[in-house]
Amino acid sequence: MRREATYVSAVLATLIVGACTSIEQLAPPVDEAMLAAMAPRGGVAAGRIEHGRTIYVTKCARCHSPERVTKYSLERWGEILPRMAHEASLPSEDEAAVQMYIKAVIRAQPEAGADSRAESQRVEP
Repeated sequence: MRREATYVSAVLATLIVGACTSIEQLAPPVDEAMLAAMAPRGGVAAGRIEHGRTIYVTKCARCHSPERVTKYSLERWGEILPRMAHEASLPSEDEAAVQMYIKAVIRAQPEAGADSRAESQRVEP
């Protein structure tokens, strides 16, 4: 009996640790690649993008776990963000900052394209 309990505990611990995703994976910190990705489009102050990330990982997490930013395309985020901002009563400045952060992440991360394309091709029920 004790051996089974130890085994079950070990399996559960492995599942919990393996299932954890860090906030840095879901919402990567602002870096030079993000700033460079935004520069050709008129540029955005680093502080504004950082503020968007802060809102994303704090206020969004009050109601649900943050999604990996690259899970959705920019087009899909354009549908999701206004609804979520309204539900969270975000001021328009905060919503705009989150939007800038999302754009910076997706434009700066080449691997984002695969996630975003897969999401945009998904048919919702």
